[in-house]
Amino acid sequence: MTLADVVNTLLIPPGIFRPNEGSIALAETALEYNGKFLELGTGSGFITIVLYQQGKRGEATDISDRALRCARGNFARFKVQARLFKSDLYQEVERTYDTIIFNPPTSFNEDENERVIKNIIKSLFPSLISRYISAFYQWRNSPAREAALLDFIRITKDYLTKGGRLLLCVLNADAIYLEENAPHYVRISRGRNTIDNTLLTVTYR
Repeated sequence: MTLADVVNTLLIPPGIFRPNEGSIALAETALEYNGKFLELGTGSGFITIVLYQQGKRGEATDISDRALRCARGNFARFKVQARLFKSDLYQEVERTYDTIIFNPPTSFNEDENERVIKNIIKSLFPSLISRYISAFYQWRNSPAREAALLDFIRITKDYLTKGGRLLLCVLNADAIYLEENAPHYVRISRGRNTIDNTLLTVTYR
């Protein structure tokens, strides 16, 4: 079963983010690493399911109760026994991990209703129109998102084991910004690119 096949077998109710090319790239990259992982903002549970199918072990979080219910149902269907808990980023995280995986939202400040409405609108339109909708959200939230991503990279250091890494799927423009403004103690390397996104591996010196 390909990763695209896994996506197509997930039960994803309206308003929950549907895994895309960036999600698949994150999953494929995460499979390269051993050790305990944490997936932030798991949504449908896709990445954690893929990792568990390949013998990896870790935990998953989401801030949304709707997403947690969705992920819990998909975990049960795929017999995944990963710990799943509610957390606003690292708010309820109490340990360190070897790999942290995050496909961040267009806006860190959107509430659940905004997120649900945005995902429903995107799901109702063909892919080209959906891309224009996404582009509008991206443009509107660009400065705040870039600052939030930079803060997130700094904070993540406290939740990684020595030699651990952060995997991020960001917009192409955000990748350039992060490379130019990252703290001196991190090294950012690029992975797979899609039309809109770049996969970044962030390691800490």
